[in-house]
Amino acid sequence: MKKRIISLLLALIMALSLLPVSVLAAGAGVPTPSAENSYVDEIYFPVAAKKSLGNALERIQGYVFQQGTTKYDVILPDKAVKVTGPPANYFGIKVPEKYISGEAEENLYYSVYFDDVLKTKKPVQLTAEMTRVMAMFYMNQIKAGQWSTLTIQVGTVDAAKTSFVKSDVYEFRLTRQASLHSLTVQAGEDALNLSPAPDWTENPYVREYSVVTAADEVTLKFTGSAGAKFFIGEKEVDSGKDIPVALSGYRAAPDASVAIVPITVKVDSKTAPTEATYRLFVSKENYIPQIKTQPQTVTVNKLEDATLSVAAETAGNGKLTYQWHEKDSASGIDIEISGATESTYSAPTTYAGTRNYYCVITNTVRGPPFTVTSETASVTVDLNVLTAPQFYRPMELFSNNGVRVFFQNGVPTFAVYVASSRGVADQADGLKYEISIYRTDKKDANGERQVISTTPIGSAGSGGGSGPYYYIELPSQNITGTWYYYAVVTVSKDGYESASRAGNFVPLTFKSAGDIVTELEGTGSASDPYLIYSQKDLAYVKGLVEGKNGPAFNFAGQTLAFANDIELDTTWTPIGNLKPNGDENDRGPSLQPFCGTIDGRNHTLRIADHGKCLLYYVRNAAVKNLNIQGDHIDGYGLVERYIVDYGEDGKYISATAAKHRTIDIENVTLKSGTKTLQSGFIGGVASGANAINIRNCTIEKGVVIGYDKQQSYIGSFAGDFNGTMKNCVSYATVYGVDCVGGLAGQKGQSMGACNFLNSAFLGEVVATGDAVGGIIGSGYPSAPGTPMVQVHNCYVAADIAGHDWVGGIAGAESAHVGNVDEGDQYGVKGTTSITDNHYYGKLTATGKNVGGIIGFMYDFTKKSGEATNYFVDSCGTASSIGGVKTGTITGADRFGLACLATEFADGTVTAKLNNSQSGYSYKNWVQGEKYPVFSDKAVAMSLEASGNYKTTYTMGDALDLTGITLTAKWSDGTTSGVALNDPELKITGFDTNTRGQQTVTLSYGAAKAEITVTVLLPMGKDITVTFSLLGDSVHGDSGDKHTLADGNLEKWIDGVTVTVDNNATVLDVITKALGSKYSIENETGNYIQSITPKDGKALGEFTNGNLSGWMYTLNGVHPNLGVAQQYLNDGDVIVFHYTDDYTKEYEADNNKKKTAEEVVALIDAIGTVDLSKGTAIDKARVAYDKLTDAEKTLVTNYSVLTDAESTYTKLLAEQGKKLGDIYKTTGDFIQGLGTPTVNSTGGEWMVIGLARSGRPVPAGYYDNVVEYVKAMAAANERLHRAKVTDNARVILGLTAIGKDVTNVGGHNLLKGLDNMAYVQKQGINGPIFTLIALDSHNYPTMGDVTREKLIQVILDAQLPDGGWNLSGENADTDMTAMAIQALAPYYKTNETVKAAVDKALEVLSALQRNDGGFGSWGTVNSESCAQVIVALTALGIDPATDSRFVKNGNTVLDALAGFYVTGGGFKHTADGERNGMATEQGYYALAAYFRFLNGQTSLYDMSDVTIQIDSHTHAFGAWTVTTPATCTTDGVETRSCACGETETRIIPATGHAFGAWTVTTPATCTTDGAETRSCACGETETRAIPATGHVDADHDGKCDVCQAVITPVDPGKTDPTNPGTDTPATGDTGVLVWVIALPVALLAAAFVLKRKEREA
Repeated sequence: MKKRIISLLLALIMALSLLPVSVLAAGAGVPTPSAENSYVDEIYFPVAAKKSLGNALERIQGYVFQQGTTKYDVILPDKAVKVTGPPANYFGIKVPEKYISGEAEENLYYSVYFDDVLKTKKPVQLTAEMTRVMAMFYMNQIKAGQWSTLTIQVGTVDAAKTSFVKSDVYEFRLTRQASLHSLTVQAGEDALNLSPAPDWTENPYVREYSVVTAADEVTLKFTGSAGAKFFIGEKEVDSGKDIPVALSGYRAAPDASVAIVPITVKVDSKTAPTEATYRLFVSKENYIPQIKTQPQTVTVNKLEDATLSVAAETAGNGKLTYQWHEKDSASGIDIEISGATESTYSAPTTYAGTRNYYCVITNTVRGPPFTVTSETASVTVDLNVLTAPQFYRPMELFSNNGVRVFFQNGVPTFAVYVASSRGVADQADGLKYEISIYRTDKKDANGERQVISTTPIGSAGSGGGSGPYYYIELPSQNITGTWYYYAVVTVSKDGYESASRAGNFVPLTFKSAGDIVTELEGTGSASDPYLIYSQKDLAYVKGLVEGKNGPAFNFAGQTLAFANDIELDTTWTPIGNLKPNGDENDRGPSLQPFCGTIDGRNHTLRIADHGKCLLYYVRNAAVKNLNIQGDHIDGYGLVERYIVDYGEDGKYISATAAKHRTIDIENVTLKSGTKTLQSGFIGGVASGANAINIRNCTIEKGVVIGYDKQQSYIGSFAGDFNGTMKNCVSYATVYGVDCVGGLAGQKGQSMGACNFLNSAFLGEVVATGDAVGGIIGSGYPSAPGTPMVQVHNCYVAADIAGHDWVGGIAGAESAHVGNVDEGDQYGVKGTTSITDNHYYGKLTATGKNVGGIIGFMYDFTKKSGEATNYFVDSCGTASSIGGVKTGTITGADRFGLACLATEFADGTVTAKLNNSQSGYSYKNWVQGEKYPVFSDKAVAMSLEASGNYKTTYTMGDALDLTGITLTAKWSDGTTSGVALNDPELKITGFDTNTRGQQTVTLSYGAAKAEITVTVLLPMGKDITVTFSLLGDSVHGDSGDKHTLADGNLEKWIDGVTVTVDNNATVLDVITKALGSKYSIENETGNYIQSITPKDGKALGEFTNGNLSGWMYTLNGVHPNLGVAQQYLNDGDVIVFHYTDDYTKEYEADNNKKKTAEEVVALIDAIGTVDLSKGTAIDKARVAYDKLTDAEKTLVTNYSVLTDAESTYTKLLAEQGKKLGDIYKTTGDFIQGLGTPTVNSTGGEWMVIGLARSGRPVPAGYYDNVVEYVKAMAAANERLHRAKVTDNARVILGLTAIGKDVTNVGGHNLLKGLDNMAYVQKQGINGPIFTLIALDSHNYPTMGDVTREKLIQVILDAQLPDGGWNLSGENADTDMTAMAIQALAPYYKTNETVKAAVDKALEVLSALQRNDGGFGSWGTVNSESCAQVIVALTALGIDPATDSRFVKNGNTVLDALAGFYVTGGGFKHTADGERNGMATEQGYYALAAYFRFLNGQTSLYDMSDVTIQIDSHTHAFGAWTVTTPATCTTDGVETRSCACGETETRIIPATGHAFGAWTVTTPATCTTDGAETRSCACGETETRAIPATGHVDADHDGKCDVCQAVITPVDPGKTDPTNPGTDTPATGDTGVLVWVIALPVALLAAAFVLKRKEREA
């Protein structure tokens, strides 16, 4: 019997297996159309994307939505190819407003199916009354001639939001209209204008056009829908070709003046045929209307009449019709105004601003339409009153995944949509907007309203589109019940009454934690926490967090406490999960994390053998005072899943934002005997946005981390780690493979901090792989600009074993070895900052890179901040750094000093640590038995100043800090007050004799606090000053330049007297003088950015170009102080003025004639002479020389000037000597680094600097290059698959030393520059360095690369401000300078290049700082200075004297010298250490400068270098085929050298190249056919053509082809996917299949059973 059942089942399976998969799956899951719930008001399809951007949305024709009709056939406009924009590949869903406003209790969601495939991963919430559903990827598949099915489901969903509970379903069969895409008409050589002008995408329903010509024949040319047939009259013609048309055949009579030419576009299809007929009217008579009166521009006040009119005459007794349009000149959007069809149009005047209108006038005469377009007229509505802007869509709840239920401490975020475009918001300068969110207890005017949040949003702006939107995050609400929120937008402007508009209500319900947490004791406060007694209580918490019984409650702001020890059994799963259908890769929104605080109250959590830890996902959580024990914990010991989490909205903020803190772990202990599979507390993916703080935690002796010994990225406390670990100690044994550390495995991603402070590792590390360290295994491996791993005041007393890269503190600065990106200007890359630490133990490794402090440094030249570290000399290595890939280890004892064991034991090392001046030492070391350990006494970590104390002083006063409260935070986590008389407290920075703001520093040990005080003159008699305000018109970058120097500014305020107190500043005078007549923008408080006259336009920084802005003179001189810093004296004269070119003002200061008294003052102002006084001396000299002889006798201090000039000349000579000394010592330093490698640091830039300064380059460099090229060059001669700069850099290095770049070990490096697509893979960097390399010795271009293309790519990348950047919209110093370097050879011969470079020089000048320096990517650095020097000298500009690049007497050379390191080299930043990249770039910049001074070629113009051709290297010719390859056999090709040497290589077999398939035996209804294809070699292939199957189009039960009798079907049900074949409808497929398949299956089963009986 058992066998019979099995046989029957097998038979059924066999029968089912006969069914096609498509039959079984067809329509699976697609809901049946229905409309019972009135969830949908409309589903619409727009005509075109561009039109739908306007306020008026144009729907397609021939389709009307009716709520009760669920199935539609819809013909969409065709996808015309058009430059101005694509068709609208989306549809819209409009739902009743109550589901959006909150009146309805339920929210609506939608899902979309396209051709029976679900396109929405899960139901999507509808958050607006009208929602656009972007569908370009599948609506692009809709084609004329075939149906595609779109099914839209709208309804309510279950709690999991994965399935619909109730819904309405609408089904659309979609195709596209056969259409023309273009049409041109010519009469002879004349192109005729079509009337109206066609717009095939925006106006696809226009089908009649006219032209005027007296010719009897025209030539037509058109294109249209893919696959369409085209007809002129009845004749089929080809699209895309010139078609002559004799008009006589299309005239109603031989003498008729109009010929009507029909053009038909037809897509033949058995399922979805479409066609369209266009009529072209060719008229001998010109019936175009003649406009007699054009519409006139008008200016009115708000709500006044603004009627536009147009008058025209007709011809031929035609009828004129009118259509008015609005055109936005900024966006290009053209809107046909509905109902505006008369000769006059009253434009709306609700909002201020200017709107543009025109009228299209059509004359319809004898059939054809003739149109003319009027001129455009503007309607300007003046701003006489303010009108609040509209909301262009209702306010929505953005946070909480759209769920409108919060808990009482919830933080809602709303999306508010404020209109900004013309016609829906005022357009004027000086408008200020703010959004206020109100809360009320009733949804009407009777409710008490309360403003919750007010957010300034700046100007609403102008232009097309609906407007911006703003996310408004409210503070924690701390309320319960249902409340109604709404937005109020307010517009204001000085001198006007503000106006406000309120938006829609959004109801939110808030529940108290007590309403939710009903099964735990306590209230959840810190003083009365929820008490946890058992695993059952924890499971209850887990259910709430994961939303198992309603909306998820994450316990944010709540505290839970253990009431006793708790055990977790093997059924336990950690707290926290993903939302249904959630994806943890979406960076936060899908998480259901635990967000509360767990206080273990020093109880123990015991985890079952091979059980799981307490928590899974956490966010802003805390765990404290907990002991953890488990024999084998299968995973991490506390938190199982550490991932990238940007918060509930998934939006990245800074890593320091509290929103992105992952967890604080404090006073948690992993108990002895515990074994964890992975790290002791946490691990996973440490995002730069998610910090972990671990404080005062312990891992006891006897704990094993990584018990299977197979894990990587593992440490006692953490695996991947970003955050701060402080005051922690581990005694554990840590096992692992790669990236294994005593405390943590590896620094986490990118921008997050990774700090280890005052912590110790006293266990053992045993690893089998690389990157093994006592504190951390590895830094982060890749991203540029990554913050350094910080290890300060820590120690390791442990044995550490690994394969390679083994260090006492850190294993490796980076876990991966690879090339540093070319042009990496970002600074340290995955490096460490290790200070004030010691290592005492034994290091064991099978590899060679073992260091007492760091096992391996990727790039020694990028070392940063490793100092005052110590390691025992018996640890197994004598070096603090085990090895490096780039650079040569020098001065390693600065990073770590080897000391004797006796020095560790006798207090020597302890004293060194306590005497550290690094600024990182806690100075809390005491002598242990064998080595220094931490003192039990805490040390001050930070100092905070608060309280009410004196901050304003009179000159001569003593500093008085009575009332100040100083609070020290100590290393043990405690705080205490610090008395002012504490002998450890040091106070510096106060000067009672200097007027102005001062910073006072209070130092308490290593901790510091800063306060700001102001010192003023004693209060005295008011002073009187004279003030003038000179403005300008707003004219942009065009027109004449207006400056104070040229005397052509506008007098806004002319020489008024202003009385102020004797401690007034320039800002005080400006504020008083301008009063209410002007509004001032002064964001920084010290610089006036813009001034707006009442009823005028704002005039501000850069308004009239890159050099424009506000300045002031004080007594005729432009001071260097800001307006809030410059104090005044009685009688001062202030001219606050605008300028279009500030360089002219400084030049005029130097050139204008002074009085003898002014010259005396200028000489006195020189003061003590130093290098910064060059400008002052020049000004005094120029002023003196302009005096008459008589006037000169009045200058009584002239000798002071001559003495100053003499002193300054000597200083200049010394500076030149200084630059020369810097140049020499840095050259000596670089030359002492040894043989250069092939790399961007320590490689080619080092070589270029040496060679171009005339120094020898070690011969071993070329050998290194040959070896490198042989190893790295691909067949296409590229040294890197993505970076063309590798080839370019090596070419420059070799050219500098005179080596042949076309034969480097047999490789031609120029060949690697032969493809434009490859060259541009690195963005603009690639073309720049490719062009520099090619021009370095006038090398030939290859492939599709030309100099012209490279130049054009660089020019095309120039930003509007004149500069260049790798990314972003503002100029970057480095990229701008490098682009200039590349374009410099063409500056004098190419006008386009010259214009671009001149503009770039302007922006570089504007970017230069007052100290002469430059910055890049937000950092002032030496490399930026170096790049500018190279750029200027390449153009022949002297960076020491060109006025554009001298700021306050400081040049870029001065700034570069400021980064110099004694002994040779440069720092990256002023407060940094010697840096390899900075040293090399600074040196070759000086080489460029001294070459310029000496009249030599520029740095990269190496035409002065003689290239040495190696005569002993073969120069092979082109490859010649000696044996051709066939389809199946390899061929051979050969190349030869002139010396007779030859090389051969294989040509792979080509493989068969078959032609098209040819039918040899046609298929019939019931039998297969065959088709064959052949290769030229004679090989053939044959494949079957499946039988066609019967066709019954007339449903008479017989095949239309072979007349065989077949089963009749319902003629109303067809298969749209199989044109021309009638098949059952999807819903009946299963029934028909089973009608056939089930009897077959039963017969098969019966046969099997009968056979079994016979066999028995």
